[in-house]
Amino acid sequence: MDRHLFKLNWGAMKSGISLDKDYVPSGGDYRRFESKISDSHSSNFRRHAKVHSFRDRLKIVFTNARSIRKNFAEFTVLLEDLKPDVFGITESWLREDIDSAEVSHPGYVVYRQDRRDTHNGVGGGVLLYVRDDIVSVEKSQLQGSFVNSVWCELSTNNSKRSRDVITVVLFTALLTAAMIMMSCCLIQLERLLKELLRLNVSKASGPDAIHPYLLKTFAHYFCVPLSLIFSKFMDEGYVPRDWRCANITPIFKKGDKTKPCNYRPVSLTSVVCKVMESIVKKSLVCHFSSQSLIRESQHGFCQKRSCLTNILEFMEDVTSSLNRQRSVDVVFLDFQKAFDKVPHQRLLLRLKSMGVIGNLLSWIGNWLGNREQRVVINGCASSWQNVTSGVPQGSVLGPLLFVAYINDIDGDILCTAKKFADDTKLYSEVSSKSDSEKFQADLDKIFSWSQGWQMLFNIDKCKVMHIGSSNQKFTYNLNGVELQEVSVERDLGIYIDSSLNLPNIVLKLLKEVIGF
Repeated sequence: MDRHLFKLNWGAMKSGISLDKDYVPSGGDYRRFESKISDSHSSNFRRHAKVHSFRDRLKIVFTNARSIRKNFAEFTVLLEDLKPDVFGITESWLREDIDSAEVSHPGYVVYRQDRRDTHNGVGGGVLLYVRDDIVSVEKSQLQGSFVNSVWCELSTNNSKRSRDVITVVLFTALLTAAMIMMSCCLIQLERLLKELLRLNVSKASGPDAIHPYLLKTFAHYFCVPLSLIFSKFMDEGYVPRDWRCANITPIFKKGDKTKPCNYRPVSLTSVVCKVMESIVKKSLVCHFSSQSLIRESQHGFCQKRSCLTNILEFMEDVTSSLNRQRSVDVVFLDFQKAFDKVPHQRLLLRLKSMGVIGNLLSWIGNWLGNREQRVVINGCASSWQNVTSGVPQGSVLGPLLFVAYINDIDGDILCTAKKFADDTKLYSEVSSKSDSEKFQADLDKIFSWSQGWQMLFNIDKCKVMHIGSSNQKFTYNLNGVELQEVSVERDLGIYIDSSLNLPNIVLKLLKEVIGF
């Protein structure tokens, strides 16, 4: 099989898949890709060059230079040979003191972003050559959001329409597939290969029965056809049916095992789809982080934040209040089927307000819509059922979309909030009746938000904890239902004791683990 895959010329594939039919992993009839690169040339500069054709009118070439000045003679030969409309180069290794005249070429306009601090992993710079008879404008207003990137808008003639406006984005290290406002989307092979090699072969396959072991073992061969498939799907905002189907495995949480509400439905979806989701997720995380769109109260699925940072910040705030002889009241909130209740259209509106638009938003909308699922237990499967709301649990992209959806739940309150995905707790110093009324007013605002965004709470599972020896233990309610008071609560796998007594927390954990 290895020899068979090695002989295949993926770049020359011109038929085999249709967007109007079910997804077939071995095909590719969505875009014509031609390669005129001669195999007789053995240098990395030429061998790594990839030629793409956009709508049969725009030829785009990408390659990695590792110093354009060092390889400039070979670059000019390659440019004359291929005669592309757009030539993108990563790792140009240019500095600000190097004039563009040294790397210019007749008939092309040069756009560049020079290398910066490579010790901090920023990258090696990028170059973009655009034929001078094509109207091109650099998107300068978008620069600064991403490092080592060039954004360029091209206008091309179209016999059917007046013109096409195409946005070409070139990155050194980041993926081009999920960037905002893209019309021409090309997947970088290096990023895709890394995702394939990171697959966990012990994980189960989805309804399409494509096992991660197969994808990881032959990653170096599959990354090329998959990049073509992913590029087309993103460009069209298309998601095949197999990617929108899921086998549901119920995972017991706690409580009565005879009640279905005490099980978490985990979706086993297509592994190929998860690879594309991981690529989209990383680009979204980069966008959210660079624009500071996710509130600092959220610690789930955010860069440099985790369960540990959530717990440490909470404990630091509480102990600081106690050291000042102040009491603290904490409310632990529990969403009612959190991931399953997210309304799709409202989620898309939320993403649009955060700057996610164009074909990326269309792709996410199609990924969410028209989903089907069935329950599979011990090899027995139920019939397929339509899914009208929610983000798939067990998917790669779902948790991040949920984080974006509930982002502003604490946007209009005075107390402190700490979130890890759907696990949310609110706390405030309370030393008087007035303080408790302010805290209750914040709870009312949170409940009002939950109704407006259709994310209701399971009030019976929402708890209040009073911390501090002089705590007056005021009562709180959600929608008129008084919250249950607890002295110990498990939060993100850690037992929180109202006395903050570490031995009690350890003893509780020992009892649960070994029945001590």
